[in-house]
Amino acid sequence: MNNRITASIEFYFRGKRHAPCVEIDLDSILERQSTLPSLHDIIAAANGIDTYSHEYDVMIMEDVHISDAKGCASNHIHNGKLDISGFEKQWHELQRKKIVQTIADKHLDIGNLEKHVAIQHALLEAYKCGESAGLSRTHLAADKI
Repeated sequence: MNNRITASIEFYFRGKRHAPCVEIDLDSILERQSTLPSLHDIIAAANGIDTYSHEYDVMIMEDVHISDAKGCASNHIHNGKLDISGFEKQWHELQRKKIVQTIADKHLDIGNLEKHVAIQHALLEAYKCGESAGLSRTHLAADKI
């Protein structure tokens, strides 16, 4: 995937206008951890703003503005705000579909599960049962199956 956003914020600190901005690769973050960290924290880190500073305290009082969204992230931008939980939910569902598609291709010789909806639902349900049983994506990675 290629889920990217540009996150920016504007605030005034000590009489000076600040407008830190960062392009965020959402895929790389969610591949390492299951949820996105605070966008304020990402902007601060990328722009050298210490999270224990007065500058940070002033910055977090302002809303983050999202622009230039790419991938399925663009479906979750409303009035310059990212619906983080909606995006994460869709992203994880797409990851599950990619994994079960690989399994279907390898073991069932089905190249497109979208044409076999009942099988896709069965594989997704089995995958979700594995998740709820505590098996991580690394245990169920398609290349290990």
